[in-house]
Amino acid sequence: MLGLHFSKNIKIASISIADLLKFEINNDLNYGFYVVSSNNQEFICIKMLKKDYFYIKLEDNNKEQFKEIQDIDILYFNHRVWASNNNNFKQINYLIKQNIVKNLNKIDFNDVATVKALYVSNNKSLN
Repeated sequence: MLGLHFSKNIKIASISIADLLKFEINNDLNYGFYVVSSNNQEFICIKMLKKDYFYIKLEDNNKEQFKEIQDIDILYFNHRVWASNNNNFKQINYLIKQNIVKNLNKIDFNDVATVKALYVSNNKSLN
């Protein structure tokens, strides 16, 4: 993608899970976005009332330990529903491509040549 950006002078936009959530947020609710990556890694981005976004890398042994997950009102997912014993939240299938197209006017396309990477780990010394 960056090659096309340079060779054809095409503006690009990097879109994070937090950006996708901003399209949907109602400030009276707690939100989460559950993502399964192409190599089957699982992540959740959470937006709690009056708090910043934060990310959690999910592993088989830690899915139930994060209190914030239990406080979510609406959980969006991209691939499969959240399978948990304690899911008291509404789950909505989020169609990423369709929502990006629907919200194109809210996306900031720019001439920035770098895309900011986000590293998510449960190892406290790496975060």
